[in-house]
Amino acid sequence: MRFINLKFVAAIAFLMALTFAPSLTANAKEKSEKIPKDVGLISVQTTPGGFDLLVDGKAYGKTADRNNPIEPLRLSKGPHRVEVLFPGKPWSQNVEVVGGTRNCICLVYTRKPLYSPCPYRPTVTAKEAVQDGEIVTFASDVSYTGTRPLAYTWTVAPSNVKIVGPSDGPTLVVDTTGIGDQRVTAALKINPGYGDERCTAMAETGVDVSSIPPPPDKRKFDTSPLIAFDDEKARLDNFAIQLQTEPTTTGYLIVYGGKQSGANSADRWATRSMDYLVNTRGIDRGRLVVVNGGYSDTTFIEMWLVPPGAEPPVPNPASSAPATDQAKPTRKRSR
Repeated sequence: MRFINLKFVAAIAFLMALTFAPSLTANAKEKSEKIPKDVGLISVQTTPGGFDLLVDGKAYGKTADRNNPIEPLRLSKGPHRVEVLFPGKPWSQNVEVVGGTRNCICLVYTRKPLYSPCPYRPTVTAKEAVQDGEIVTFASDVSYTGTRPLAYTWTVAPSNVKIVGPSDGPTLVVDTTGIGDQRVTAALKINPGYGDERCTAMAETGVDVSSIPPPPDKRKFDTSPLIAFDDEKARLDNFAIQLQTEPTTTGYLIVYGGKQSGANSADRWATRSMDYLVNTRGIDRGRLVVVNGGYSDTTFIEMWLVPPGAEPPVPNPASSAPATDQAKPTRKRSR
């Protein structure tokens, strides 16, 4: 019997490997049949058996196995194409048949997984929303059981997002400074690194970035020249009512001494106003700040409302109070 040495390795579509190892055996005693010189015999045996067999494109039944031998094929001498239709990808080989000889093709069909079951499913997570300037971490979770290291490729938008640290691992850190009122997206592409695009997986998520609201600003509530204390009380009453309406706001009293005022007159006026607001109107002393504004052309007082986070007012001696006849307020109803 003539032996044909054949070796073949193929990868099928669902990424399982087929390994074919030749197993060529001959029965030295099998010489009783006289084979014509223009004909050769071929036995196609697979382990396991039962795969479709083609010769020169024509069906020749199923392959044999060791436990179920079948009659060999009788083929004319010369070249023939032998095909075994294994799952996924057929095996084929050009065989030269020598007249008067017996030929055996023995193949072993096995399956083994490659580096990873594909496809696999990654996810990317991050905070749903942040404020402009916050640091955001995008983290991936990959259900991957292969043995080869994964290659991570991150893409972020918009283009002016600053990446902090490495961008080739399972996490990505970005700085959102200057990205207010936009959405930052991070797309991740993963591949085990052996080039098969069927094993490439992608995931994406986004974070809404809001702008930081401008800080609150102080506002001047009233300016009063030096007037009779009963008239001043009306102004202080209105100031107290507004402070009660805004319980987190601090009240500032800036008192300016006039050129003709006596020494410490501004401090005395400030003390009188403070005492009235605290003892009569019930405003917490910790919510009031008194500032001596120095000397101005006239003696007057400024009342300011300063919400949390706002810059306190700065004395400006160059300013002046309105005329006395324009400064009389309408008394608000006390709360």
